[in-house]
Amino acid sequence: MRVGVNARLLHSDRLEGIGRYLFETVQSMAKQHPEDEFILFFDRPFDSSFLKLPNLKGVLVPMATRHPVLIVWWFDWLLPKALQKHEIDVFYSPDNFLSLRTKVPTLLVCHDLAYKSFPQGLRWDYQLFYEIFMPKYLAKADKIITVSEFVKNDVIEKMQISSDKITVAYNALPTRENENIEKESGLSIVDQWSEKPYFVFVGALHPRKNIVNLIKAFNQFSEQKNHSHQLVIIGKLAWKTDEIAKMMESEGVIHLQNVKDNQLMQVLKGAVAMVYPSFFEGFGIPILEGFAAKIPVITSGTSSMPEVGGKAVLLVDPNSVNDICGAMERLVEDKQLVKKLVELGDERLKDFEWKRSANIVYEGLLEISKSTV
Repeated sequence: MRVGVNARLLHSDRLEGIGRYLFETVQSMAKQHPEDEFILFFDRPFDSSFLKLPNLKGVLVPMATRHPVLIVWWFDWLLPKALQKHEIDVFYSPDNFLSLRTKVPTLLVCHDLAYKSFPQGLRWDYQLFYEIFMPKYLAKADKIITVSEFVKNDVIEKMQISSDKITVAYNALPTRENENIEKESGLSIVDQWSEKPYFVFVGALHPRKNIVNLIKAFNQFSEQKNHSHQLVIIGKLAWKTDEIAKMMESEGVIHLQNVKDNQLMQVLKGAVAMVYPSFFEGFGIPILEGFAAKIPVITSGTSSMPEVGGKAVLLVDPNSVNDICGAMERLVEDKQLVKKLVELGDERLKDFEWKRSANIVYEGLLEISKSTV
């Protein structure tokens, strides 16, 4: 089987979210099925390190898709010709988008419908693009994978898609080659502030992540009992971030933008807790990062986060600064609660595995390939 893969979001810097899902599932499928070929279609010059396995091949379909108009042009005019040229049997598109102008059977991964639940988090042009094209993409896909039961139910309810067409394949903890690195490797990042206890947040910085309320809660926490804690925010500024940038000037808030993959876990392991009070998530990988670092996790009781965290997280109302602050206070004061959450998180982490998710994706690809024979 020749599997075409939409690899637009495979970049050489730290993979997050959709790019991570793409990388992990493709690598796992390629390892388990050496008899198949996986042709990765990139929209810009690519890093050959993503193609180390012999049955992985990269193809450049040039036109960097940095705008909705270019996304449509790439998928509907350039990509179909490439799929035909390389005699692709099935197409795997892990980033919410697909080609409306190809007859190649397509498996689409839908990570969320955030544009409907949190439209204020998008630029107007992307919001319009999603409103027009997401219903078409979901209708056109021969098979849909969602990253949580929450997203599956959201797609069924809001897009009137049959449940028979949708299967859930979770995210998992990012694979890291150097998980057992020595503590010294992180000193260049943490040596200026690690002597004080700190909370940590990981993720792209935009309104949906609720950074403003997080910092307000931290400021309230610091003022109540004159705590000496700090708040470390790890992530790059995305869009609509003026208020976030201003809030990060608060005393005790440390913003890190360029934490290397092999340093991240050391920063997390030193934290009092992961605080991830996002307004809306299709999954929420940082929850798993907190579990892996063996620290307690505070997250929102909305969208997919209760599903991912299970009983191993402390749930809060993301709209309530008092609630977030109270959860931080509880973890500082209640060591037994911390111990319990860490133990439950360690156990919960076993429910998420890339090999398992890749198998679900592969079965979906086989299913749609046979349906056209």
